[in-house]
Amino acid sequence: MNRTKFAVGGTRNTAFWATIRGASLALSAFSLSLLLARQLDVREFNTWVLIFGVVSWFPFVEAGLSSAVIRISAQFPLESRERRSVALTGATLLIGPVLFLCLVLVVVSYNAETLFPKVGAADGLPLSLTIIGLASASSVIVLPFAAFLLSVDRMKFLALNSLGFKSAQLVGSLATAAVFQTLLPTAIVWALIELAHNANLVRQCRGLGGIRPDRSEIRSQLVSHVRGYIVWACSGLFVSRLDVVVVGRVDPTRLGVYGLGLAVATLLPGFHSAMVVTVVPTISRIVAEGRDPLPWVYTFSRKVNILLAGATVLGVFFSNILSTWLVAAEIRSSFVRLTAVLLVANWLRLSCAIYASTLIALGKHTMIRLSPLTEAFTNFSLSVLLGWRYGAYGVAFGTLAGSAVSVLLHLLYNMRRFPIPGLSGQKFFRTCVSPSVGIVGCGLLVYVLLIL
Repeated sequence: MNRTKFAVGGTRNTAFWATIRGASLALSAFSLSLLLARQLDVREFNTWVLIFGVVSWFPFVEAGLSSAVIRISAQFPLESRERRSVALTGATLLIGPVLFLCLVLVVVSYNAETLFPKVGAADGLPLSLTIIGLASASSVIVLPFAAFLLSVDRMKFLALNSLGFKSAQLVGSLATAAVFQTLLPTAIVWALIELAHNANLVRQCRGLGGIRPDRSEIRSQLVSHVRGYIVWACSGLFVSRLDVVVVGRVDPTRLGVYGLGLAVATLLPGFHSAMVVTVVPTISRIVAEGRDPLPWVYTFSRKVNILLAGATVLGVFFSNILSTWLVAAEIRSSFVRLTAVLLVANWLRLSCAIYASTLIALGKHTMIRLSPLTEAFTNFSLSVLLGWRYGAYGVAFGTLAGSAVSVLLHLLYNMRRFPIPGLSGQKFFRTCVSPSVGIVGCGLLVYVLLIL
């Protein structure tokens, strides 16, 4: 019993700092988008939204490599050379995909006005997209090093590093936008601070100088994990990162307001990621000690889902208040409605996310292929079809439909077809999902009765 408390309770400090880190990342992105909407004109801000809609694809190139670094590192002592070798090997595996991504970025950058002719992009779009994209590519390369620091309980540094540099990024970008009122100088400042953040992160991985990337067993384990995760990564790209691009094509006049709604809605995945970042290392540790992780999974998932549901309801009310300060009167209703739909879609999709993290921690994610592909197809196809007919609203409801499909497939198919001993769809829904459904349902009912 004492060992169980140590294995789970020992992550509480890590979880605290993980929450600080996730909050700094989510709030900085959220605040920057909202405040830049007041600093830049409509054309410049639409271009800003489009740029980050494109570069948000980049993390999916990593394809679960960070979780593989954490899971494989758990096999070795904390200060061992093997742990550092795992991180360094992971970074070398990313070099080829990131270089290819940079090539694609340059091609997209200098054809952006052709790809999105109705957006009315600012003059600095090609160069700004290239600069921000290259800085974002460097952020992908350092992800295995961040995973290494997490695996050796350095979450406090990761949190303070993100908090400091993201705060500087927010202040620097806003000050530059206020002074120059144009996109390109703002993009340069944002990229320079992002590069400094990444360099400081790598600098903390001491002892890497005399270590070579592993070419044998560790490399094969990493490749095996990533190969099984590619389907998840590709589906995630279609589920949560192409909506801005679709809106830019089908409803460019609402691109800015959709980006603002998305900035509010993506606070949920940001905070959720902060809360669940300890799932893979905790389960890996429990399993390595020969114990059953499911009691912890049920308890933790229920708590996270309840917090997420409360945040969803608060977000819906907050968006109504925020609209009176931020958004022009003629598009205020669009902002509130889009934000509400996107918030509910994100909450619904994340309600079974800890189950997916459990599969990753147990190395069973390679079995799950049908559900992520089905969700991706549903989300993207409905977003495009409904988007052509209803514009940005159609894209948002396509995202909501994809989220519903994802939850149903997890509960009705995956948990039956690929069972984990002691875990069932019925029990998971009753214990972990249904309380949050009640909270969101009641909250939306109160909102409709009081506000609408």
